[in-house]
Amino acid sequence: GIVVKTRGEKIAYIAGLVISLAVMGYVLFSNQHNESIENQANAVIQGEKIRIESTVLGEDREVWVSLPAGYDSTEGYPVLYLLDGDDHFDYTAGLVRRMARYNGYVPNMIVVGVLNTDRVRDLTPINAYENADGSKNEFLKNSGGADLFLDFMQTELFPMIEARYATK
Repeated sequence: GIVVKTRGEKIAYIAGLVISLAVMGYVLFSNQHNESIENQANAVIQGEKIRIESTVLGEDREVWVSLPAGYDSTEGYPVLYLLDGDDHFDYTAGLVRRMARYNGYVPNMIVVGVLNTDRVRDLTPINAYENADGSKNEFLKNSGGADLFLDFMQTELFPMIEARYATK
């Protein structure tokens, strides 16, 4: 078995396990995306959609929130913020719930899926539109907005989730 000695090792082990399971779930279930869209009338609801009017980003952002089974507003729960929530929310929320309920590998936690509006802009630290030779890369035209996205997360999203749900 795996021996975990310190709290830091335990957190790293749990994080690695969650990420591994999320990747495995994506590989196994990503081809079912179109089928799930067609069958939304029969969908199981895993959470709630929340729209945030971001002054930092100058646009509305949507997040999806999944609360743990038996959520109690008098307890505090850790929060897993999931980027690319529009692609990974359903199976990640399900895996986290399963691992908490049946295996105890992770604590009950709130999962917040952050949906993309412009992934290249939000997840790149510098604008890389123009190459060193002067040529342009159209795919990276909007790149370089990571600082604003992080500011949105820290000053708007985190406080909103902390005010609305029992977090720790």
